[in-house]
Amino acid sequence: MRKLSTLLFLISICFSLNAQTNLDKAKEQLHELKNGVLLVRLFTNDAKISGLEAAGKTSEANKTAQAQQRENKDILLSFSQVFQFCPVFFFYSDDSEYIRNGNFDGKIFDSSLTLVDPSEITGTVFTAEFSETENLGIEGLIIMDDQLFPLEAPFPFYQRKYTVFGVVSLTKSRMVHRLNNKLRDTYKLWFPEAK
Repeated sequence: MRKLSTLLFLISICFSLNAQTNLDKAKEQLHELKNGVLLVRLFTNDAKISGLEAAGKTSEANKTAQAQQRENKDILLSFSQVFQFCPVFFFYSDDSEYIRNGNFDGKIFDSSLTLVDPSEITGTVFTAEFSETENLGIEGLIIMDDQLFPLEAPFPFYQRKYTVFGVVSLTKSRMVHRLNNKLRDTYKLWFPEAK
């Protein structure tokens, strides 16, 4: 019985140390994001559009392209109006490999679609996109590292699209607003001395 108690005690210490390590990592990432930059990936749907065109479905290809353009405009507008936690820029999904490799020249732009000089990308780079998390299966706005891998809890790395038992769907603007508030509030909690 004593051995079992000792074993349980050691296991609880291991879990406690791991939880503290995760918290420390999340705090470091949040501080880096606050002082870094967020690059938001905008999807192009080029493969689908090309496939439709190749199949002779030009009208459907045009509708798909227009829908994607509207969605991207919505994302640009949402971030430009409500996201204030850190500087934010954008890139197209076709340029994801360039971003992973840190090659930002001619690939990054602001909310008015003006190319950004790579020298403006300072500090640690994080990425974000509207998608579904691989592990959790949650659809929404996801914050990822510079290699496009989702961050992990306790970092506030996502904002769900569906709330209230999965019935209410948030707009992109509302998701951006809520994520901005989560980041701001968590930063104030973890770094109370910061202004």
